[in-house]
Amino acid sequence: MSVPTGSQVRARFERRIEQADESLKEAQRGVLAQFTAKGALFSGARLKKQAQVRNEHAHALIELCLEEVTHLPGQQRDINWAIYGPFLLERLDAFLERSRDGLAPEKLGGAAAARDIAEILDKADARLRAELADFGAGLWRPRRPTGGVNVSNTTNNVTAINSPIGTLQQGGAGAKQNATTELNVALLKEALDAFEGTLATADIDQILREAINVEIATIRPQLSKAQPNGTIVGEGVKSLRNLAEGVAAGLLTEMLLPVLAAAAPFLGLSGGG
Repeated sequence: MSVPTGSQVRARFERRIEQADESLKEAQRGVLAQFTAKGALFSGARLKKQAQVRNEHAHALIELCLEEVTHLPGQQRDINWAIYGPFLLERLDAFLERSRDGLAPEKLGGAAAARDIAEILDKADARLRAELADFGAGLWRPRRPTGGVNVSNTTNNVTAINSPIGTLQQGGAGAKQNATTELNVALLKEALDAFEGTLATADIDQILREAINVEIATIRPQLSKAQPNGTIVGEGVKSLRNLAEGVAAGLLTEMLLPVLAAAAPFLGLSGGG
């Protein structure tokens, strides 16, 4: 297993943040459509809903990034944070500021509504920045109730409770979106081994090859754990799929199909289709 370079890891985090940006935009469009259908587009309730959705996405992104720092191969957590912490703090802080755009009440309710929305956003940002500070001090523990994996028996089948960033668009502040699924770890390992073997002889760009290897190097440690992190596995496989789909003539997509099928519980797929 190759250990990813610093630039590869940073590129991975950049992709995570880009994916969160796109997912949040999609979720906010859903909120706008929902309130438009109710005739309440120009309402304070719509802005509050959008603020809640924004906070959920920001929380999921930060938890995911911190979990990935914890599980990076080849280094201890505090060393990884010393290397990647400043980079992540800058990017995540920019995400928090950027994701507030468009949530100013303007004429919807005046000063009182402006204070309400600002309070919702400010409280969430304070909690999230505190989590980042806790991580740097070695005090952080995952607080998100989803994204973990519980072992269900001794045959390498595990029960996964997974809530990747993209699924949050449906929920409000108290929504429950856990999905219990079965992951066959042995099957996914075998499929990943086969994909890595074919990748070695594939005629692809070296930069793309290195990006794929970074995702594989992030997934593999999870599959050796008694309790793999479902979010890290799912997001890693999704990134592999996105990278493979960018190769001309579908060269890698067919090779990746067994991996997609094995990881289907984390991807919302049926049989990898």
